Amino acid sequence: MSFVRSSKYRHVYGEKPKGEYFSLKTTSSSSDGTFCSVNPKFLALITQATGGGSFMIIPTHVPLGRLPSNITPINGHSKQVTELSWCIHNDNVLATADDDGVIKIWNVPDHLTKDMELEAAGELMGHTKKITVLGWHPVASDILLSASADNTIRIWHIPTGSTKILIDAHKDVPTSVAWNIDGSMIATMCKDKHMRVIDLRNKKVVTDVPNAFDGNKPAKCVFLKTNRIFAVGFMRMGGRQYALWDAEGGEELSREEIDAQSGIVYPFYDIDNGIVFLAGKGEPSMSYYEIDDNAPYVHYLSSATHGKNMRGVGFMPKRGCDPTANEIAKFYKLTSDRCEIISMRVPRKSELFQNDIFPPFVSDVPALTGEEWLNGKTSKPNFCDWKPVFDSYKKGNSMEKKAEKTVQIKTVQRQAVSSFSAQAAASSGVVDNGAKYQQQAKPVIDQAKLDEILDDIKKLKATVRKQNKRLQKVEKTVGEVTAEDGDEEEE
Repeated sequence: MSFVRSSKYRHVYGEKPKGEYFSLKTTSSSSDGTFCSVNPKFLALITQATGGGSFMIIPTHVPLGRLPSNITPINGHSKQVTELSWCIHNDNVLATADDDGVIKIWNVPDHLTKDMELEAAGELMGHTKKITVLGWHPVASDILLSASADNTIRIWHIPTGSTKILIDAHKDVPTSVAWNIDGSMIATMCKDKHMRVIDLRNKKVVTDVPNAFDGNKPAKCVFLKTNRIFAVGFMRMGGRQYALWDAEGGEELSREEIDAQSGIVYPFYDIDNGIVFLAGKGEPSMSYYEIDDNAPYVHYLSSATHGKNMRGVGFMPKRGCDPTANEIAKFYKLTSDRCEIISMRVPRKSELFQNDIFPPFVSDVPALTGEEWLNGKTSKPNFCDWKPVFDSYKKGNSMEKKAEKTVQIKTVQRQAVSSFSAQAAASSGVVDNGAKYQQQAKPVIDQAKLDEILDDIKKLKATVRKQNKRLQKVEKTVGEVTAEDGDEEEE
């Protein structure tokens, strides 16, 4: 009689290419973000900046090795960048956020040129403290979620640049927010140690689990397609553990200790195969679990250890994987000075298409527009079949990438929620800003004076950019001279 659980993913292993991206400086921030986001076209990561906030965009077709000269940090924020996220439905749109609570939307061209000055398409102004979470809607286009240290979560409509839903149900900083499969609910982990499930349609907290984890370090969560919440956190006396809850009643289905490490763990959910990958900050290994409907529900598969300790990590969407290599997941792992690629693969001898490990995957085509979702429509994501993708790879072609698309956004200023809206939502902690009353303030200065000030600001920005470029050239020259002197001393 066999006591070993049968699973087609039991022997999943991680493979690291020989090459890696280097000659970059990742951020040394102590924030608990992932510092990295990736899609089939681009890799975006937060870089170290002496003043202001910078990030870097690397096309994924760039060969592994030293980065070419046309890829340089983009100084896009006046404060340290804390979060960034590629749009799920548009590979050319990037959202970034900083310590000051400012969110910027960027239209990134397919071809990056040397000394290219990338300007933000617009800003989203509403939060008063640093952004801790950014996440795009899984089904609807042009809908962005943000969480902040001001204890609020906002749902933004990008074309209008406005907050449509303001969630004020948290007593402390939200450390993790996850959408459900159709984007009608979100699950949150908070520093007050509560796990909450919020119905965005009814604008109510439908599930509230106090003391989800005893430890004080930030917990992270993912919303499973089976309407369950999987989260990782810390125990009171140290050590990490995971837990699984039912989203409707908050019933705890499973809880298990992971290890005695102290680094924050980031869960990444493969919705197609039901696998959760756990990546711990400050360690080189990554473990993975399969979740099903049979008790104890969460089943350990294996772990993979590669390269240096992780500082940040990006999870490639499924449409960026290679089915001919039986690749079911791909990660871009940041270290202090480079980026490593970890490919998760299922060992199979056959070179034919393996339909049992490649069920239909989530498409980048939105099932709804932002306006439709805001008007109450709900839909499951669109799915695509893997077989045509497999055939294309076999013929030597990669998956077809969509043409470059841009978005337009109206910049809005910080606005306080009206007292009427606040009182109406006091019981649920959720405020709908769609029809919020707004008072029009009288202009303080005339249009001519305003245009003059804006011209001065543009000139000042141009001067700052030139000085930054000069400093970068000087630093590069000094570094080369120092390296040559070191080589001479060794000889």
